[in-house]
Amino acid sequence: MIKDRAHSLIESGDIAEGVSFDGATDYISNGYVGNHNSRNITISTFLYLPSNSKTYNSVFQTYYDNLITKQIEAFYDNSENRFFVYVYASNGVPVATLSTSAYSNFSLNTWNHIMIKGRLYSGDTIELYVNGILVSSEVLSGYAYATSNIGLTVGKTTTYYNGTMQGRVSNFFLDTSTSYTVQTFLDSNNKPITNLDSYSPDCYLPMKDASTAHQNLGTGGDFSQNGTLATADRGANQDNCVASYFKDTQNMSKGISFGTVTKFTVSFSATIFSSSDTYIVSTGYANGSTQTNRLDIRIGPNTVSVQVVDNSNNTILSYYFIRTNLEIARSVTIAIDLENTTNCVGIIDGKVENFILSTGIGGSILLNNQMDINDYAYFSDGSRSRNASIGELYFDTNYIDLSTNNPFWDSETNKPIPVRAMMRNTGAMPLIAMPIDASCPEKNYGTGGDFTLYG
Repeated sequence: MIKDRAHSLIESGDIAEGVSFDGATDYISNGYVGNHNSRNITISTFLYLPSNSKTYNSVFQTYYDNLITKQIEAFYDNSENRFFVYVYASNGVPVATLSTSAYSNFSLNTWNHIMIKGRLYSGDTIELYVNGILVSSEVLSGYAYATSNIGLTVGKTTTYYNGTMQGRVSNFFLDTSTSYTVQTFLDSNNKPITNLDSYSPDCYLPMKDASTAHQNLGTGGDFSQNGTLATADRGANQDNCVASYFKDTQNMSKGISFGTVTKFTVSFSATIFSSSDTYIVSTGYANGSTQTNRLDIRIGPNTVSVQVVDNSNNTILSYYFIRTNLEIARSVTIAIDLENTTNCVGIIDGKVENFILSTGIGGSILLNNQMDINDYAYFSDGSRSRNASIGELYFDTNYIDLSTNNPFWDSETNKPIPVRAMMRNTGAMPLIAMPIDASCPEKNYGTGGDFTLYG
């Protein structure tokens, strides 16, 4: 599986909602938020955890006996690249351990929705959902400790790892009931559903900004605050660009039937880690020893390259432009008109770049075989896959004059616009529109169908 390394770039729009914790002294706590005789529990929150040097990035912990006896603990383990949830018995021994897969499910450097749900009796099942997907479940091997009082600390744990959280939190919800589903908390765009106080839960912390982070709109009373919280500069309510990290054995592929193509527009974000070219998009098929009807878009340590080969194996267009770097995130948008090779526009990070034309005789290609991401399409064996972070991929067989209208870039904030937001803004319905989020990297919101992940 692949791990998200989003570039932390957002489109403009709603004011950011969320609270930042500094990883040192910041946390909030409440020794009594509700009665837990039922042993049922649902916890929901939106989390943004950055890549950092912490071995364990603590998130939250529930307690009994006024923040003394531990019950449920959540943290991110950077050494294993996994998000963990531990459930404890009264003697401090774990009776259930939930986690995401390594390099998968939970995405660093972007917002994720977490839901934990279950009944804390021996033999009952507790579940972990990430971004609406059930990623882990386990039958309790014993009774989780429960009395009438349940307390909560957000931004700090004291059990598996005694530490605080560096990251952001929004819309923290806890209730002693299992009647909720992910649809209670996520709208159709995987954004937060608000006004959850209508359920009269034990705890509902909207956490829209630092000044209101402690305010509990549930029935359990407000929290106390330690440290100096800050309002998040990017919120779970906003469109966040994402990108996922591919190892050099991983790629995605999809059979295509685009027909005769004379124009195309492609946009993506990428961070490369290899001195060899990374094939962001590659199409084509083998005719004996000849690979024809090829379209390759490659990014290397210094250049972005576009190559188009027709049915007779003639290179009808070969462009490249310079301004890339290893291990630096770049947003790239390219529009090509094969019938008029002077109509070729390339943009990196919102700036129009000068194409250098190697070959430009023009023509058309037939794209009716296969498209690969992070591989050389006519080999499709992973031999050309590289270590790279790729996201927000858009591909369509039309020409957008990017020199006058770039719908992929927000000039006010000087940041890229996520591909799904671009579709909403323009009404576009491209062949390929893939955020490439680690929780469902193969999902294509365009008309061309979902891809298959290999490796």
